[in-house]
Amino acid sequence: MRTAALLSLILVACDGATPVDAGEPAVDAGSFDAGTDGGLAARDGGVAPDPTEAFPDQCEPGVAPDEACFRMRRDPSSPEIELASAIADRWMAEHPADTLAWDWVDAILVYAFMELSRVNGDAALRDYAAAWLDAHIAAGYEIAWSDHCPPMLSATALYAERGEHRYLEIVEDVLGYYTVAPRTDAGGIGHLGRFGRVNPTQWLDSLMMVAVPIARWGELSNDPTWIAEGASQAEIFADTMQDDSGWLVHAYAYEGEQTPDTFWARGNGWVVLAMHEILRIYRVRGEAPPAGLVAAADRLSAAVVAAQDPATGLFWTVVNRPGDTYLETSATALFAYGLARGMRYGWRDASTRDVVRAAMDGVIANVRYDMDGQPIVGGISGPTTVGTYDYYANVPVEDDLPYGLGAVILALTEVSGL
Repeated sequence: MRTAALLSLILVACDGATPVDAGEPAVDAGSFDAGTDGGLAARDGGVAPDPTEAFPDQCEPGVAPDEACFRMRRDPSSPEIELASAIADRWMAEHPADTLAWDWVDAILVYAFMELSRVNGDAALRDYAAAWLDAHIAAGYEIAWSDHCPPMLSATALYAERGEHRYLEIVEDVLGYYTVAPRTDAGGIGHLGRFGRVNPTQWLDSLMMVAVPIARWGELSNDPTWIAEGASQAEIFADTMQDDSGWLVHAYAYEGEQTPDTFWARGNGWVVLAMHEILRIYRVRGEAPPAGLVAAADRLSAAVVAAQDPATGLFWTVVNRPGDTYLETSATALFAYGLARGMRYGWRDASTRDVVRAAMDGVIANVRYDMDGQPIVGGISGPTTVGTYDYYANVPVEDDLPYGLGAVILALTEVSGL
């Protein structure tokens, strides 16, 4: 879509201090308001009714899950939510919100806090997210490449809850960036943004960092154009980067060296998450997603299921080279989250449950406790650029990296009650 047309949509979708009135949704998708108890006391005494036939995460036939249903389909009292909350509490106690950076590393963790708050009801998580965004609003921020875009995820949720215009301005800034970001010859967003204008390249990460935020905004604002844009990027990435094996290469149109038949686990984890999140949006709207997106998610999910280490439930950092590299926590958590999301919304069948459970057993086994009983998450591969097999195999492993904690919290939240 041309820049002028997209900018016009921004003006339509973002003008004013309250969420958009863009017509009636195909299905009542509920709201993102995590600031209440979700009406638990008023619905069946807080006990979730049996799942409907449409998809397991639905509570009422013909009605998309609202916040009460979302929470009841998970389990606020579960060990998974207890662990996720403990990880979040430790992080917040040790890292003031205004010390976090404006980038994907910290933004993924804060987004996980927002999702966790929808289940455990902890307002401190949302206040932490607000304090982080407010600090960067006051200091000034830029959106110059894909990795500057994921703060939009928390800004969207906070705008939905609080209706404060400064969060909407972040949304507008990311949507505006999307309209002018460099594209590859296939139409995929160039990951490096203004740092790679001459020869744009697609990187797997952009599906999480850009496509998911714009699709979620489309869901909130009931603007199918933005949902379609997110889905289109996922299809483009699949068309240009997905191998016959189902895995996606790290980068397309990349001029550096990439070892053939080498697939980076965490990058594919971002794709599993992104594809199933976009498919969820179509499901709750009662609309058919693009066939290419469904097929790509099917192929990738089958590859994930086949690649799991049977002894630990974890996945190798070069996911198709079992035993040659190391087993990694964050990719495993992303695979578990994506597959669990797919199960909940009817895109993956019940046989996936065992894969998800084994993955989470592996993730939880990588959590140890300090002398004060606080959780430390180990086995997280460090920040990773595009490279050769030897490069991926030697990326250092560290504890408590923010995006790894975010992946683990997202997974623990999604599998609770499953």
